[in-house]
Amino acid sequence: MVISIGEILVDLFIDGENKTAFPGGAPFNLAANIAHFDGDISFYGAVGNDKYGKFLKDFALKNVPLSLIETLNDRHTSEAIVTLENGERSFRFNRDDGADYILSTSSLSKLDLTRAAIVHLGSLMLSYKEGVDFFYEAIKYIKKHSKARISFDINYRDDIFPSEEAAKGVFLKALGCADIIKFTEEELRLLSGEDDLAKAIKTLLKPNQIAFVTLGKEGSLFFGNNKCIHTDTEPLVPVDTTGAGDAFYSFILYSLDRGIDLDNDILIKETLKKALESFLPLKKSTAISKINNKTTKRYDFSYASYIILALPLTIATPLLSKALARYDLVVRKYGEKNYEDFLGRFSTSGANASVKMMMVMSNDSSSLIVVLSVISIVLLCVSTLILAKKLRIDK
Repeated sequence: MVISIGEILVDLFIDGENKTAFPGGAPFNLAANIAHFDGDISFYGAVGNDKYGKFLKDFALKNVPLSLIETLNDRHTSEAIVTLENGERSFRFNRDDGADYILSTSSLSKLDLTRAAIVHLGSLMLSYKEGVDFFYEAIKYIKKHSKARISFDINYRDDIFPSEEAAKGVFLKALGCADIIKFTEEELRLLSGEDDLAKAIKTLLKPNQIAFVTLGKEGSLFFGNNKCIHTDTEPLVPVDTTGAGDAFYSFILYSLDRGIDLDNDILIKETLKKALESFLPLKKSTAISKINNKTTKRYDFSYASYIILALPLTIATPLLSKALARYDLVVRKYGEKNYEDFLGRFSTSGANASVKMMMVMSNDSSSLIVVLSVISIVLLCVSTLILAKKLRIDK
């Protein structure tokens, strides 16, 4: 099981005068993605007693059922104002008197730490004293009450710290508490002072730590167990990179929780590749914003593609069965020699080839009809289940 702890906030996407709200916060993004993979996940965070807080809490409890979302009456829900330019996003935060970093060590007893293999901690809390205090108290509590490995994502945002040097001091101290760490290549260079990534890792990592590094269009890296493994990414034109790192890291932690063998280089490389192909289900792909009486439906088209593939097969199967039934009827009535005339009258050339091929495969067309009918029913059921479960349309 993975437990993710930290900021849950509202991402406000600004497009001219339009403002659209989506669930956000790196630790919550990660939790929602692991839930989307049907992983074993729990989340703990805090929101304010306002419309955004209610929106986030409702969304969290529906999409990450084991969430613990505390509502703070004296705080507002933290906001991240997101603007996009050429697919790259920039953030501006509204977190003064925000709820995201006001977390309680006593609430950790409500989480099932005994089942946890990994506990992931967010980094935005480290920009406020209350969050820093909770971070280190939480690590002590987790190590006392579980055998879970600590995960930490740097997720550096320069506008929430007084200076770059101040941020470096905070992160370098936090790194020492983690077993699994995620960096971007920029964060790795910033914290180590090294341009060479291998040297940077040697500067920052202890022997028992492992790290995953995102390299943008150059792919990703795994460091650990005295090895470095690189995986390329497919070339693409970025449209919106919001949450891309969270999507990547969520699949990494999901795989680690499932027991990936870190001594298997091929398996690590394949995991990195799949992580790079991950997507964020609670962002623009599937989320619904109901803020300010405005509802925007978003669909997960990657799963819709399964429906598109399955339905033609479902439709085609009974048609082929019907063609075979007609073949039986004609053969019984007129004999094999008149079959070609029958095909010319009742079916297209494409159907001719399909029916002939299937008759070669089986001498008993009635049995084949039964098999095809069963396939048709199975495909229809699978299509319905995918549509109901995976094409998530939040009403």
